[in-house]
Amino acid sequence: MPVINAKMKCMMRILMVITIVMSLTGSLLAQTCITQSGNDGTWQSSSTWDVFPTQSILNSGTVYILHSITKNSPLKFMQGNGSMVLNGGSLTIGSSNNPKNLRFFQNTNCSIQIGSGDTLIVTSHVLMDANAWNNSITIDNGGVMIIWGNLNEINYNNLVVNGVLVVCGNLTISNLNFGNGDIYVAGTAIGNYVGPTLHSNFDDLVIDYPLINTSVPCAVVLPVELISFNARIINQTVELSWLTKSELNNDYFRLERSKDAVVWQKIVDVNGAGNSQQALEYMVIDENPYSAISYYRLKQFDFDGVFEFSNIISVSLNNTEQLSLYPNPSSKIISVVGCSSELEGLAVYSLLGKNMTSEVNVYIENEGLLQLDLNKLKSGVYFIKTKMSTRKIVKL
Repeated sequence: MPVINAKMKCMMRILMVITIVMSLTGSLLAQTCITQSGNDGTWQSSSTWDVFPTQSILNSGTVYILHSITKNSPLKFMQGNGSMVLNGGSLTIGSSNNPKNLRFFQNTNCSIQIGSGDTLIVTSHVLMDANAWNNSITIDNGGVMIIWGNLNEINYNNLVVNGVLVVCGNLTISNLNFGNGDIYVAGTAIGNYVGPTLHSNFDDLVIDYPLINTSVPCAVVLPVELISFNARIINQTVELSWLTKSELNNDYFRLERSKDAVVWQKIVDVNGAGNSQQALEYMVIDENPYSAISYYRLKQFDFDGVFEFSNIISVSLNNTEQLSLYPNPSSKIISVVGCSSELEGLAVYSLLGKNMTSEVNVYIENEGLLQLDLNKLKSGVYFIKTKMSTRKIVKL
């Protein structure tokens, strides 16, 4: 029987400890973690998982997101062969008040897969280090990835977009990317794009994917695109018509009338189309216009109560009616409202009769509304003259 001396016993203990440590380390680095049924929650909560994951995706580790999860710290792929799969779930990294990055460190063969109906939101940047190679992000048809900052993909990493990728910052691609989905970029797009359609206009995103609009801070689209707003006199009544190119979340229009373009009163509310991508025309007859000049505007309301105003238009039943100026006196801008014939040949003169029109920037809002920028004029009294009238203004 061999004799085991004290030195051999010590070596055996060391080997046993090393074996145990390697075993534990291997299970840690190659762990598979799955979100538990019915447990939406935070990444940091142990009740979210069957096996509690580390804060990073380490070597050969796989995380399956089957529920709605938020992570209040950065997500890092530290070593090779780590993967994350969204399958019937969503993951939000950071928040608007606490934005966090998704980062691939010096590693290879790491991957993210976003399944149909799943969403990955990164509230800061997606970064790939200089020594990060052959990593991949795959967005399946029906999947969505939203990045509030930049996506910097370098060194032959792969991006496959069959669903929707939204980048609110800049997108830099060094390797060919594939798929037949849509990529929306608010900033600058640099690189080779093969397959996916690249968009810089977010109108289609908001219309086609209304459910993700609230998660995209850079997708700002006007609720109603107004093509025209007109008024004409018909037998002492006023026909008002407007044409929209598109409508989003449009509840109704309120048509308003005023004597002086300052105090307004409601004429009628007209239902909007809600959501529409085709041209729609509206018409209202005002049977009680003012005997002289009447000003009109539209007040458009969304379903959530938010509203916007159109430009002001005007008609005059008495063509001798003088111009309307507001605010007067003014330190900066004066609006001049009147019929188009009243606004012809508009010029600005000083109190001594000097023509000062070259010192005034004139902005034509529509055929019945001009805006005069008085910033270059010194404080004092001036006169606005047209072919039909002369009015005094005061620059403060």
